[in-house]
Amino acid sequence: MTVAAIGHFEFWYQARRPATWISFLALFVCTFVAAGEPVQEYARADGSFVNGPFIVAVLTLFGTTLGLLVTAGVAADAASRDTQTRMDSLVFTTPVSRGSYVSGRFLAAFALSALLLSAVPLALLSMAALTRGPADLVAPFQLATYLVPYLTWQLPNLFVTTAVMFSFAALTRRGMTSYLGALLLLGICGLSWGLIARASNSWTIGAFVDPFGAVVLDEWSMRWTPAERSTRLVPLAGVLLWNRLFWIAVGIGALVLAHARCRVSRQPVGGVRTLAADPHPLPAQRSAVALHVPRLAPRFDVHTHTRQLLAVAGESFAVVMKGWGGAALLITAVFSCTAVCRWRILACRSLRRPNASSRFSPRR
Repeated sequence: MTVAAIGHFEFWYQARRPATWISFLALFVCTFVAAGEPVQEYARADGSFVNGPFIVAVLTLFGTTLGLLVTAGVAADAASRDTQTRMDSLVFTTPVSRGSYVSGRFLAAFALSALLLSAVPLALLSMAALTRGPADLVAPFQLATYLVPYLTWQLPNLFVTTAVMFSFAALTRRGMTSYLGALLLLGICGLSWGLIARASNSWTIGAFVDPFGAVVLDEWSMRWTPAERSTRLVPLAGVLLWNRLFWIAVGIGALVLAHARCRVSRQPVGGVRTLAADPHPLPAQRSAVALHVPRLAPRFDVHTHTRQLLAVAGESFAVVMKGWGGAALLITAVFSCTAVCRWRILACRSLRRPNASSRFSPRR
């Protein structure tokens, strides 16, 4: 099987699922809401355009980071579905090479993730088309305002996150570890922004280590004036360029490691054990004992289906929460609540100040 055949099958296998397009719609709605009233209030207080290049770059980064949950699911399914569904013994009987298998699955996951995360620029363009306001709040439409953040932030971040999460799931043959890869990237971003950049005042090092490029935007928000944030396109130069090249190299390295360690052969997952034969079997009984089993009338009504649904959901939820999935969900919830609270505090502080531009004085 070729890379194109494997990628084509994997892409359309996941694209036909309703949950895939529900994720697309959810990401579109979240980005559309985030680009609405909160951004307009910030733009009025700051004296910048609501659709300026800097605000569009921040919203693009926000939507791409929010799409980590979508990307993690796509990458996990592409990397570990055959093993977890016990289909690897059938799939690996076909003449498929290790390179074709890993490359085809990853390219399909990356292409589908790029299609789903296109909801972010589509939401921003929709909000820009619907926004009406005075000339000092809404700037004339420019395609480069939306194209530059897409090429500078969204596509490189998408490649890095998909490569890391795909490699985690492929190496462990468990889909849940892709979410641990997402948490690892979020943790590195938080440490580079809060500990290295802000606490230690080492903005260059923090911007270089940050996998998402958020530290660069934070530094520019303090150095650029409202006029620059409204008109100046985000440049792909300096520390941002080196950051993009470094993390793309990290993503390629993760894929090389997954390719080197991947085995196109069936391997047991979860420590499945086989029962050994009893060295002292019991003699066959000569007489059979008659069993009287009461005859029950089967019921397949709504009540039965509801009980089955609740039983399966409860058992699945217990399995997820008792394993690494529960820890991942808990850490993600704490991190999200902390980030939202901090964002709300900073937004309230900026709105209370009569001159919001004083917040963006250069930090030394």
